[in-house]
Amino acid sequence: MVYDGTTTSTGTYSILGQEEYNLTLQAGHRMFMWHEAYGRPYQMTFMTDQDFYDAGVYTTTEAIPLGYRMWGQDMVIEQLREPSVISVVSGSAADTGQIITVFGIVSGYPDYETITVNGITPVLGTKSFSKVERVVKDSATTSIITVTGNTGNTTVSVIPAGEATWGTEYRKIQIYPLPNTIFPINVQYYKDPYRLVNDRDVHELGGDFDQALIFLSVAILKYENNQDEGDKFAALYANELKTLRRLNMDKIDWFATLRRPKNSRGSRGDSLVRPNLAYSQVGANYGPRVN
Repeated sequence: MVYDGTTTSTGTYSILGQEEYNLTLQAGHRMFMWHEAYGRPYQMTFMTDQDFYDAGVYTTTEAIPLGYRMWGQDMVIEQLREPSVISVVSGSAADTGQIITVFGIVSGYPDYETITVNGITPVLGTKSFSKVERVVKDSATTSIITVTGNTGNTTVSVIPAGEATWGTEYRKIQIYPLPNTIFPINVQYYKDPYRLVNDRDVHELGGDFDQALIFLSVAILKYENNQDEGDKFAALYANELKTLRRLNMDKIDWFATLRRPKNSRGSRGDSLVRPNLAYSQVGANYGPRVN
C-alpha cells in the first residue's frame, strides 16, 4: 500500500486499530452494542459526532473501546486502499450489456464512470477512483454483480441479482478508543426489512402484518382514481395498525427516553465525553461568575 504522507527516512509510524466498521446487514437505526473484553458484558456508549469532537479527545488513543458513533450509510463494503481503476463482473454468463455506474472521487473531484457487464469476464474501467461513494446498475441481472478495485484485492460493493438500481446498504460506525486487541463486539438491533421488488417476494414482518400491507397498498391504488374508495381502505389500514400496536407493544423490549444533552447514563458514571450537565444548560444564574 502506498503511504500518503510526506516521504522521510527518519520518521516513525504506527499501525493503529481499525476505527470504522460496517454494521451487520439489515441493522436498523435503533440498536446498541456490547462486548465482554472486561470479562463481563459491557454496553458501549453511543455518542454524537458533535459531542465526540467537542470533548477534544485524541483520535489515535488505543484501548478497549468504550463508545461508538454512527454516521452515514452507503453501498461500499470496503473503501479503496489507494487510487485504482474499478472492475465489474457477474456471477452468470447470461448477464451481458447491463451498465454499472460508479460514483466517487477522481483526481480530487466528484466524478462517475459507466462500465458494461460482460458475463463472468471481469471488465475494467478507465478512471482511477480514490474513493467510491455509490454503485448502481441500469437493468435487472440474473446474478450478483461484484465490484472490485486494487487489482481485485478490495471488494468495493456487491449488487444483488434482480431489479435495477437495487443495492445493499451498510450503516457505518466508528468506535472509540481504537481497539488495542482482537475481540468480538455484539450488536442488538431492530431489523430493517429488505425491499419487496419482484412479484413473488415475501416480506419479513410475519403473517400478522399481511393484512396491513394489503390495506395500505390497495388504499394507494384506489386514491389514484377514487377519493372515497381510497379513504375506505386507508381507514381499514389505520384500524389494523391499532390492532398490531396492541398485540406487539404490550411487552416492549426497547424504550427510547429523552435525556438532557450530554447527560450521564446514570449511576454507572461511564459517559464517555461529558458525564454532567454544563452550567450553560442549567441557566444563566448558575456557575462561577467573573466580576
